[in-house]
Amino acid sequence: MSPVREKASRERILEAAAEQFRTYGFQRTSMEMIAAASGISRPALYLRFANKEEVLRSVAEEAGAMQDRALQAARAQAGP
Repeated sequence: MSPVREKASRERILEAAAEQFRTYGFQRTSMEMIAAASGISRPALYLRFANKEEVLRSVAEEAGAMQDRALQAARAQAGP
């Protein structure tokens, strides 16, 4: 898979996982649910993430990165 497609696939998985976590909470969300919401198989999800904790950690890291990018953009617009 190309790096661009891999990134898009990872983003799709993380978006779907975030939605599942918001809707059902961490305990009730399963890897099967994340895979189904992502449009991939459970084995394919396990090829990318070892477990649900790793998915959650990646969702949190991506959310932090998005927040950082938004803050940088706001600072750039505000100017000196």
